[in-house]
Amino acid sequence: LAAIDRIGFGVLDKVVLEFETCFWDHAFPVIGHMSVEPGEHYMFVNLVRSTGRPILASLISGRCAERMERCSDGEVVEGCMVALRSVYRLRPVPNPVASVVTRWRQDPLAGGSYSFIRAGSTPSDIQALAAPEAGGLLGFAGEATTTTHLASAHGAVLTGRREAQRLARLVSSSWPKAPPSQAPVT
Repeated sequence: LAAIDRIGFGVLDKVVLEFETCFWDHAFPVIGHMSVEPGEHYMFVNLVRSTGRPILASLISGRCAERMERCSDGEVVEGCMVALRSVYRLRPVPNPVASVVTRWRQDPLAGGSYSFIRAGSTPSDIQALAAPEAGGLLGFAGEATTTTHLASAHGAVLTGRREAQRLARLVSSSWPKAPPSQAPVT
């Protein structure tokens, strides 16, 4: 539990905006924005290639994300549109036709978005969190249990596989061996 207390847990929220048409150059995978407040709509991820639809996802992190989570969806989308219109000052930016706002800090099952090594923590805390308990019967997976892929979805996937493989080895080593088959004598 001490390792859990030392590891930081941050928040990265997204505002996903779908538009009638693509008004931005869809060849660029991301659109950067120099926000006044750190963490506020600092990057727009272009999802056209992955969805086939005119969709941008704005990233909001840290204290800015925590404040944003107390706002209504309409207020959050409006703030996002102000940032987007400041990037595209020389062309009209339409209102979105649909939007989704995440609130990871408020989610009772998540409580945040990603882990990080904060002041006073070390990679050994992550290794301690990843260590199996109860004689190896209880294992932990998730992005907080890997020192090489911390704070990432692929870290969560890879550690899930790691734990599945570890449990498979544990089960196969302790499973009773089947008796040799009795072949008929001819």
